Amino acid sequence: MIDSDPEVLALARATLEPAGYRVICESDGEAALRLAAQDPPAVVVLDLHLPGAHGFELLERLRRIPAGRQAAVIVWNGTDLEEEDRQRLASLTQAVVHGGPTALLEELRRLAPQRPEEDPAEEGRHGG
Repeated sequence: MIDSDPEVLALARATLEPAGYRVICESDGEAALRLAAQDPPAVVVLDLHLPGAHGFELLERLRRIPAGRQAAVIVWNGTDLEEEDRQRLASLTQAVVHGGPTALLEELRRLAPQRPEEDPAEEGRHGG
């Protein structure tokens, strides 16, 4: 989860962790890119309005690293987007979500359904 607002990050964590998702929050795009390269995410949730870097630039950079090419991307945006921005996002993301954390959770469940509970011994073999 990449968002510059600590309250949004806390809300996302409070919504997604009880639903069984491992949530890693970053407020800085550069730190998020470094982290993704080290620990490839299944899904990246991103706000387009980040200080110091526009979300589109971050998305393009994410898609250039191996871990970023494999990750599903959800843009969680609180504002309406121009048609040009929507078209641009269509080639970089799997979804754009407007609305609260429930809408985000629904989209996340669609893109990354929960795996059945695994034996803890199995987790180490799957990077769990």
